[in-house]
Order: sequence, then C-alpha cells, then structure tokens
Amino acid sequence: LESSMDSTAEALSRCRQEFSDASEAEGEAARRAVSEEETCQRLQTSLENSEFAAENVRRELEENEDCSGKALSLCRQELLDASEAEGEAARRAGSEEENCQRL
Repeated sequence: LESSMDSTAEALSRCRQEFSDASEAEGEAARRAVSEEETCQRLQTSLENSEFAAENVRRELEENEDCSGKALSLCRQELLDASEAEGEAARRAGSEEENCQRL
C-alpha cells in the first residue's frame, strides 16, 4: 500500500510538473502571439505610412511635371516672341536704312 501511495504521489507530482510546464509554455506562446501581433500592426502602420508618402511624392512629381511643362511652354513662347521682335526690329532697321539711302 505504501509503495502504491509513493507511486501515486510520484505520478501526481509528475502530472503537476507537466501541467506547470504546459501552463508556462501556454503563457510563453500567448506572449509571443501578442508580440507578433504588435509587430504585425507596426509593420502595417509602417506600410500605410510608406504608401501615403509614396502617393504624396507621386502627386508632387505630377505637379512638378505640370509646372515644368508650363514653364517650358512659356519659355518657348517668350523665345518665339523675342525672335519675332528681333525680326521686326531687323525689318524696321532695314526699312529705315533704305529711307536714309533714298534721302
């Protein structure tokens, strides 16, 4: 009977230890799961921030392209206007020179 009680006590002790080990493992697994969830949330937030920043950069590039295109168009127009003004000035100078030679 005493031997049987010792065996039962040992079995009970092992059972308690296994339960304790399982509880610790379960707690550790829960902590890791929470940590992984937090990491996932941080990564998700970081991804959203990156996407938002990329969209802002894309929008700014489009605006800059529009501005650059408009500036280039204005520059071409100014060059054309200057060229026309130069041609007109040359015609007037030629006309005035002809008038001077006639006089």
